[in-house]
Amino acid sequence: MSAASTAPLSILVVDDDEDFRLLVVRALTKAGMQASEARDAASAHAFLEGPGGLSVDLILLDVQMPRESGWEFLSRWRESGRRTPVIFLTGMNASAERVRGLNLGADDYVAKNTDFAELVARIEAVMRRHRESALIVHGDLEIDVVRRLVHRGKRTLELSPREFDLLRVMAQEPGRTWTRVDLLDVVWNIRFDPETNVVNVHIARLRKRLEVLGAPLIHTVRGEGYVFALEPPPGAGLEEHSAAE
Repeated sequence: MSAASTAPLSILVVDDDEDFRLLVVRALTKAGMQASEARDAASAHAFLEGPGGLSVDLILLDVQMPRESGWEFLSRWRESGRRTPVIFLTGMNASAERVRGLNLGADDYVAKNTDFAELVARIEAVMRRHRESALIVHGDLEIDVVRRLVHRGKRTLELSPREFDLLRVMAQEPGRTWTRVDLLDVVWNIRFDPETNVVNVHIARLRKRLEVLGAPLIHTVRGEGYVFALEPPPGAGLEEHSAAE
């Protein structure tokens, strides 16, 4: 994501039509944006989730792609808890297809024959809406999802990228009980239990950073998992500070 609101927007263009993809990249670059490209969903997953994966502000996503469609990509993306804005690029005009995409969590739908100036304007409009809704506040804790900043009271918390993602995911659903397997899937993109204590270690570190400045926000429910809440939930047990030591 952009480090600040004045930085160039970072856009990933995902489309199997190379000629069209390059035209979009050039138009976005000319408009002052930082545009990257992926030729299909698999390339997009590698760009965003592979080793050294990069963050982007917005994804422009083709609907009809081989092997994994734009719909399938978006469904997986949203199910993993990711909120990055997505605009579908499509040559289809059927309203049913637009409704399907919007119901899956797309932020807008743009026809491929749309003027590039309008495409840029739609990107900027989606980003304005996203920034307005990208602040998570619980008590004295404030999480700026776009700028990836965390404040508690008047203090800024220095978190690692993984600690930030862990806190963001849990704070977006206060009161939910997260198992270790849930968090491995959503935060680490590991879809099996490798019998690692990486979740416990990161939870313990995150708790210590949060609790230096206030009351506990992440609680352990024995035998079930972890809960983000302003008050300890029923069944909350020891806070496992020793897990990171």
